[in-house]
Amino acid sequence: MEQNFDPTLQPNLPETPMQRDPIINKGLIIALVITVVLVGGYFVLAKYQSWWPFTDAAFSACSKFSDPLERSHCYTDLSIKSNNSDLCKKIDGNKDGCYRSVGEALKDISVCNKIQGSRAKEYCILHVSGSGGLVPETAVKKGNCANPDIEAQDYCYADDAFTFEDPTLCEKVQDPAKKDDCYAPMTVALASNIENTCGKIQDIEKKERCYGGVAQAKRDFKICDMINNEGVKNECYRSVSYEIGYREGISKCSNVQNQNLKDICSNAAKDREANP
Repeated sequence: MEQNFDPTLQPNLPETPMQRDPIINKGLIIALVITVVLVGGYFVLAKYQSWWPFTDAAFSACSKFSDPLERSHCYTDLSIKSNNSDLCKKIDGNKDGCYRSVGEALKDISVCNKIQGSRAKEYCILHVSGSGGLVPETAVKKGNCANPDIEAQDYCYADDAFTFEDPTLCEKVQDPAKKDDCYAPMTVALASNIENTCGKIQDIEKKERCYGGVAQAKRDFKICDMINNEGVKNECYRSVSYEIGYREGISKCSNVQNQNLKDICSNAAKDREANP
């Protein structure tokens, strides 16, 4: 006998696990979602923590830099990314730059306080506690340069001497060559105080060139006469005369007793007239 087919009827298929126990299946899905969230969150958060799982690998990469400066930059960058200033200890030598960079990046004064150099620490604290912008040179305490790194200390004193126009700070510079170089940049600004600038320079050549710079700035031949080296003195007369100009220069050149210097002076004045 022929049977009629009913399309609304479903075939008798075996039950799937979801059909047999939908509650258990939903629990597995929820557990899987939670696991994904936790693992993903771990790696997102870990990137900014000292327990970042790839720190050792990053250390290994930094240590392969042969150049000390590149190696220092690598460790500093890693310290900031891992939010761990203790990584600065990996740097050979002066670690202040690393601590300052980390302290300013993380806005953490406790990191600034790890800095040994007084000036670098002051800059770091001012930057963190202030608006976060650049700290003006004059915002810091003048001469606050104590630093176990003598080279950094010398640079700080020389920089302050120029910034604050205070040659007495050059006396604190320990390296003799750097001490001489400390006085020279201030000669124009402190031209009236020549003996406390050029006069303090030990290297004779640097001292005489310092006198030449002041003579040109003050347009004063008398300062050129303080120079013993003939070539430097000639150049001093030439530059002063050229600075003065033709009309006044010719008149002053006529008072020069040394004929060679008088000729140099006059020729420079004429050059100035030809190239006003």
